Amino acid sequence: MLTGPDGVTNSVAAAAWAGMQGASSSSRAMVSYLPVPGPASKAAALPYLASLVQRQCTVIVAVGQAQVAAATSQAARYGHVHFIVISQGPADAGVVRVPSTPTAQVHQAVQAAVSAAVSG
Repeated sequence: MLTGPDGVTNSVAAAAWAGMQGASSSSRAMVSYLPVPGPASKAAALPYLASLVQRQCTVIVAVGQAQVAAATSQAARYGHVHFIVISQGPADAGVVRVPSTPTAQVHQAVQAAVSAAVSG
């Protein structure tokens, strides 16, 4: 999971992280998160996104405006990766969007999306 500098401490990121952990417990998929330090920008997030791809992550969850922008801009380039973004708005090609509100539903939606991505 690609997060902002606070990692999984904000409520939306924490809910997404819990969803990833739930998917991991039922599928044995390994999960981790990578905070993007510094100013929140797509340009700052891109190298961190690339590092997750280089680690051979097959599912990348992005939380935060800059991280979501980086993920959606690179989805076509990394077509073998399942991108799940926590964001409002319409779906993009190659990207599953999970609405960030209500926060209580983020956990279940991320767990379902990650489980579907790793099983199929």
